[in-house]
Amino acid sequence: MESIGDLLKEWQTFYFTLAGATATLMGLLFVSLSLHANQIHDEENSHFLRLARLTFSNYLMLLTLSLQMLVPMRVRPQLIIPMAAVGVIGLFWTITLRNRGLKKSDPTTPFLRRSYYMAFASYAVVLALSLIRFEIATLMYLLLTPIMLLTVTSVRNSWGLMMMLRTKSD
Repeated sequence: MESIGDLLKEWQTFYFTLAGATATLMGLLFVSLSLHANQIHDEENSHFLRLARLTFSNYLMLLTLSLQMLVPMRVRPQLIIPMAAVGVIGLFWTITLRNRGLKKSDPTTPFLRRSYYMAFASYAVVLALSLIRFEIATLMYLLLTPIMLLTVTSVRNSWGLMMMLRTKSD
């Protein structure tokens, strides 16, 4: 039977790549938002700020999860406890941002609502996976689903946000 460290070594390239891509996308989002700071902070465009916060927090959680997987580990709690923390914190942030309100008249509400649902589902799965006692090898494969869901949702949000801001400034 392989140790947790040996199993995680097999996944290092994936998590290095995910961490690098996530950090790059966070930087691009930051630059894009900086270029449109006046629009984002305008009261009329509060939905842009909510979407930006959700997207940035999703990238931050992806980066945290990726870096966690690159830390040398020997025992199961070293993997599970930080993973559960990512699930709980991600759920908390998503719920908090969602509860700040969606305006029914806002045309981006369906876009935002889907983004909240995807983030909520991803963090709930991460938390559930940390609580169910899977073999580590199985856990690593099951973790791909919420990671991919968060990645795709965050990239989609970033692109949507950039396009909405560009349209608004024209």
